[in-house]
Amino acid sequence: GHRDTLSLPYKAFCSARDGLHIQVSKKSGSDYVYGNDIAQGIRLILEAGSSPEGLYHLSSGMTWSIEWWLDHLHQRYPNFSYEMVDDPEQCFFKGSSPLPRSPMSIRRMQEDFSYSPVFDEPKAFEDFMRFHQQMNRPNEST
Repeated sequence: GHRDTLSLPYKAFCSARDGLHIQVSKKSGSDYVYGNDIAQGIRLILEAGSSPEGLYHLSSGMTWSIEWWLDHLHQRYPNFSYEMVDDPEQCFFKGSSPLPRSPMSIRRMQEDFSYSPVFDEPKAFEDFMRFHQQMNRPNEST
């Protein structure tokens, strides 16, 4: 409820968990970044106390594939299925498929704050799945 648009990887996860069939645009974005890397970048800026520039890109600096993410969700949730479609109007999540673009340049973040994203797509996927698995475990202290 804090963002107007949740990420396509997160929405796909919810659909996979629920065993749905979704349609995703072949023209979906490819410049995703894992939230933990965003948090690391913000922490580095705040700890520095000031910055030479007024604006920085916080990104993974690499291209991710939504189809890779969907394939791996299907492996974890076999009742989940998806298809890649040409027409964005056929998409299951209207308005949440950003257009493809090159990854943002993180050069200034790297130079000014020694920012180095930790999570490529496979690491992000495994960490994301581990987090959601832990969140859904019954409380062991009761």
